[in-house]
Amino acid sequence: RDGEIPRLQREVEAYMAKLEASNTKVFNLELQVRTSEDRLSAMNDTIERYRSESIRAEEELNAARDNERKGSDVYVQNLKRRIEELEGDLNTTTQEREMPSEISQEE
Repeated sequence: RDGEIPRLQREVEAYMAKLEASNTKVFNLELQVRTSEDRLSAMNDTIERYRSESIRAEEELNAARDNERKGSDVYVQNLKRRIEELEGDLNTTTQEREMPSEISQEE
């Protein structure tokens, strides 16, 4: 029995050393998991920021296109109005020219 106690003591010490090594491995793995989770969270934040910026940029582009289209529509409307004004002026001028000849024909 005297030899069995030191042998059991050595086995317990060896087991404790293995347990300590296992605990260290578990700790390191947990640290890696937390680090990976942090990196993943940061990547998700970046993706979300890019998504938001992309949506905002698309909205700005659509607004710019709408403004350009509206501006073009206004420009075209202004041109049509000016053409109508010029046609009206032309008709008035034509009528004024025709009137004196009608008056002279009546005389």
